[in-house]
Amino acid sequence: MIKKFEGVRQYLFMFSMLAASTAFVFYDYDIANNQWYSLNTINFWVNHLVIVLLPLLFVASNRFKPKVSYLLPVMFSAFLYVALSGIFSWYLIEFQGVPRESTYSYVFYPEVNAVFRYLYTLIPIYFVYLIPIGVVIAMINAALILLFKRKQIDTF
Repeated sequence: MIKKFEGVRQYLFMFSMLAASTAFVFYDYDIANNQWYSLNTINFWVNHLVIVLLPLLFVASNRFKPKVSYLLPVMFSAFLYVALSGIFSWYLIEFQGVPRESTYSYVFYPEVNAVFRYLYTLIPIYFVYLIPIGVVIAMINAALILLFKRKQIDTF
């Protein structure tokens, strides 16, 4: 599936890898308070590690490079992902009685890390406070696209 759908590979590289790599610096309070050998902690780190390593392996295998034509579709898809996550989290919070920290949605839980807390103090509106992060991710991807511009890739 991955080699067939270029858009999926671009999404993994441009959004998923960058978003998951932040877990290595700004991880959830629940993870910080768990034992390193707890199943929840191991699951958290393995999931994020795989999401980061898979796109890096694409690049290392010389079969992938980010393309400018996918930048806007990937950013729109990421926006849609966060929006839908927010809608479903709102439903769980409002109608199912789930505490907001239990949804693991950063849309309604800015206290989870220092960057989100800071952005929420600047823009105290759920979901809207995440927009500057999208701009930063788009700029990082633009820089990566320029960096990989001359790279020749092998075809599948």
